[in-house]
This record gives sequence, C-alpha cells and structure tokens, in this order.
Amino acid sequence: MNNTDSELNAGDNQPLQTGILGFIIAMFGFIFLGPLIGSVAAFPFLENGLADLMELSADPTSRPEFKLPLYIMQGITTLTGLIVIPWLFLVIRKDHPSHSLFPRKPHLIAYLMTAVLVVTFMGFNAFFIDWNANIEFPEAFKAFEEWARQYEDTLARATEFLTTFDSTGQFILGLLVIAVLPAIGEEIVFRGILQRKLADAGLNPHLAIWIAAILFSAIHFQFFGFVPRMLLGALFGYLYYWSDDIRIPMIAHFVNNGFLVTAVYMNQIGVSEYDLEGDEAPSLVAAIIFTIITAILLMLLYRHFKSQRLYESVEGGI
Repeated sequence: MNNTDSELNAGDNQPLQTGILGFIIAMFGFIFLGPLIGSVAAFPFLENGLADLMELSADPTSRPEFKLPLYIMQGITTLTGLIVIPWLFLVIRKDHPSHSLFPRKPHLIAYLMTAVLVVTFMGFNAFFIDWNANIEFPEAFKAFEEWARQYEDTLARATEFLTTFDSTGQFILGLLVIAVLPAIGEEIVFRGILQRKLADAGLNPHLAIWIAAILFSAIHFQFFGFVPRMLLGALFGYLYYWSDDIRIPMIAHFVNNGFLVTAVYMNQIGVSEYDLEGDEAPSLVAAIIFTIITAILLMLLYRHFKSQRLYESVEGGI
C-alpha cells in the first residue's frame, strides 16, 4: 500500500459502521427522499396536478402521458438516493470517494473485455433465469407464491410500459433512467460502500461480495428473479474486488441493462427480432458454450487485474 492509500484509509477508522450506515442512508434516500423530490420535479409535467400525481402513484402504467413524469421520478429517485446522498455520506465520513472509488487510471482493454464478458454471462445466466422463474412452492406457501407472482406481473407491466419507446429521444431518456443512473448508483452503494467497507472491516472478501450480492438482489423485491440477479451481483462484486476500480462494475452493470433496453428498441423499430418476453432460454449446448467463454474471460480479466496491481506495486516502490 502506498502513502496515498494509507492517507485515504486513515480517514475512516470505522469501516463496518460506515458500510452499514451508508447502506441504510442510501436506502432511506432511495425509498423516501428520492421519490419525494422526484414527485416535485415531475409535477409540472402532469396536466391535472395533484390528481394525476395520485393516479400515477397508484397505477403508473394507466395512461400513456404518464411515461415522461415516470421517467423523471425514477431518474431523480435513483440520482438522489443512490448517487448524491451516498457520495455526500462518503465525503462527510472523510472517505474521499473521488480517490477511493477511482484509485487508478482507466484501462480501455479491461473495459472492452468486461463488456464482452457481461454479454456472454447473459447466456450463462439464462439457465438460472428460466429455472428461477418457474419455481413452484409447496402448498403451505401458495399464498406467498401468488402474491410474489402478482407483484412480478406488476413490475413486468411497468417495465414494458417504460421500454415501449415512441421516439429515439424517448429511447435515449429511457437508456439514461434504466441503464446509466442505476449502473452508477447501485454500484456506488452495493460495491463501493457496502462490499468495500465490509472487506475493510476484516470480513472475508468473498463473504463481503456475496452479502452485497444477496442484498442487491433482495432490494429489487423480485423473488422469481432472485437467483440470477444475485449471481449478476456477485459478478459485479468480483470484478470490483479484482480491479479495485468501481468503473469496472459500473460498465458491466450498464452493459447488462443497456443491452436489454437497446435490444428491445431495435425490435420495436424492426432492426432485430429480439423479444424481451418471448425469447426462450438457450439450449444446453448454447449454455455450455456461453459458460466456457464466460469462464475464459473471467480468467483473463483476473490475470489482467492481478498483473496491473503487481505493476503498480513495483512502480510505487521505486
């Protein structure tokens, strides 16, 4: 560890407290404060004012003209709760986020490999998506299963509503709200604060990765997508652990969300035949191929980040 790293870490002598408290504050901002600010920002775009706002809150997909206000509310909620508040929290805790989260120069080759990795990981994860979506509960838990599936259906309708784009401008706005802001905010909170601080407090790094991945999946409240989202969170976690650069999981997160949003839009304008709801899980052979390619890319990235750290260690000791 060089002198700069020592100075940064010296600012936070209670990493466990910072990790837990930062996560709680971020969730408060995302669940309560963010939606409040978002509602105020969306208010001028509602024709009937408070009446429309109440209808939007009760059923956001009920009217086509609710799409823009919904984008505004969702975008500002994410910006406030998962980016601005967590960043200010780290500054107050003297964590120096501009340095602690971005400690090294970006490496284009690592970004490109990460982007390709995420696409192949989708093929690997498709098996778990299909399996998790078709889980059936024993009779004693049927009431929970019915509630969970109804909630999933509600979220699916909201997703379809937000990803039915009427123009290129709306697609760009949707990409910002669905892919860019969540990629930045969720990675700051789950990897940059929670995972990093748990590890800094002495917890086994692998355990810190999986705790953050589990909470990352749980906070989406989608049981029938819990396992694949947890695996995705673990992928982001290991990329961050190996690289020590929050930009890597941010790029991975953006590619995951942005790929799906872009594919849906390409289908809508007739460029591709991708169907978000209709596509089936890949065959066993395809899943095996995706798994092998994903494993190779993971190995290559691990070696890249390891050699990068060794180089920086040697350079720092000169």
